[in-house]
Amino acid sequence: MTAEERQRLVSEAGEVGISTYVRARLFGGGVRNRDALRKIAALHVAGRRIQQLAETHDVDEFVIATTLGDVCTAILGLVDELDDVVDGDEKADAP
Repeated sequence: MTAEERQRLVSEAGEVGISTYVRARLFGGGVRNRDALRKIAALHVAGRRIQQLAETHDVDEFVIATTLGDVCTAILGLVDELDDVVDGDEKADAP
């Protein structure tokens, strides 16, 4: 693989990562919703931030509150998007 090809692959894969992207393209018929996958990956990163904060003893309360706020906002955004996809009676309630 050339440097240009690798850069294109990294760019195409985005936050989902090369491995997940390649598997989806080969076995799943393509990445159906790259934006949703990127948002899920961002939630994963936020979850790791929370884990790191939980393992740190002297963390400022503002940092914790900001991180939790970011996670809640991201989750509510995904719930709104899911509501648009799911039929009326099957809509998920926001947490």
